[in-house]
Amino acid sequence: MENQNGSQDPNQMNAVAMESQPVAQSVVAGMAPVAPQMQVRYAGFWIRFVAAFIDGLILSIPQAIVRVFVTVANFGTMYVIASNVLSFLITWAYYVFMTNNYQATLGKKAVGIMVISSKPERLTLNQVLLRETVGKIVSALTIAIGYIMAGFTEKKQALHDMIAGTVVVYKDSNK
Repeated sequence: MENQNGSQDPNQMNAVAMESQPVAQSVVAGMAPVAPQMQVRYAGFWIRFVAAFIDGLILSIPQAIVRVFVTVANFGTMYVIASNVLSFLITWAYYVFMTNNYQATLGKKAVGIMVISSKPERLTLNQVLLRETVGKIVSALTIAIGYIMAGFTEKKQALHDMIAGTVVVYKDSNK
């Protein structure tokens, strides 16, 4: 670790620090582990299903408020369309906002999982937008097979994760 002058080489010190960095710190920072010997625990289909169920319960509250508002506002025959469009926008905004800012929705936080980039870099807004729009639409259009793939792929990635270059991992890999 010392160079010719007898002082420590900062590049080597950074490499050693990165090798000894705990997985939890790199996962919390939103990056995949930097050293190949570090292990993360990928979140499979069922734990993600439970997180989605919790998110569905949480989202049912603002969606019910929207339905009441649309009914009271008397949109007439446009009730169903207006209600569905507003509910979709609330859901989409929730997933994008939470994933981009916290790397997890409230459902994911409740079960201890989070979304990270599959590369050793921070999760980007572009990845989140791609995952939550194009990726999830494609996953749904495959008769939900895109979602079920999380139970069978090596890194437990759903189709929308593969499209966006993300993985869902346990925040604490020891649990």
